[in-house]
This record gives sequence, C-alpha cells and structure tokens, in this order.
Amino acid sequence: MGYTAITKQRLLGQHFTSELIFYEFIYPEIKSNLYDYKFVDLFAGEGNLILPILKNIPEDKRIDYFKKHIFLFDIQPELVETAIKRAESYGIPR
Repeated sequence: MGYTAITKQRLLGQHFTSELIFYEFIYPEIKSNLYDYKFVDLFAGEGNLILPILKNIPEDKRIDYFKKHIFLFDIQPELVETAIKRAESYGIPR
C-alpha cells in the first residue's frame, strides 16, 4: 500500500478488519448464536467483519440467512462493489 492509500485511509478513518481477525476473535463468540441475531456493520468496507459468517451457513440456506441476518453499509462505492462481489462468491445473488 502506497503513501497515498494510507493517507486516504486515515482521512476517511478506515480500519479494515481482516478475515483472520474475524475467525480468531469474533467467530468463537458468536458461532453458537448465528441464527439468534442480526449482524450489522455500518462501516462494512469489503465485508470482512460479517460476510465470513456465510462460510458457516449451509449453501442452500445462505440466501435466506443473508436476507434476514446480514446488513452491511458503506458510503464508498468501490468498497460497496467489493463487498457485493464477496457476497456473490458465497452464492448471494446481486
């Protein structure tokens, strides 16, 4: 990542969560309650904080689960597009 990207991230207050952080610290705390809550990320970025949940949902139930339990928001169009592509990789239609 170049200096310009880092400066832009700081300006926008971006702090991307890696999928590794999700699996190490978040997933162990929520795995037994995946169907009990709605998961909301108001600064979703690429979707790393919530989308990995879908790996743990049976493929034939993912679309319905996504509709009812996952809510992602961001104001940066390029990051929204990245999150959409990631959701599609889990079988969620556009």
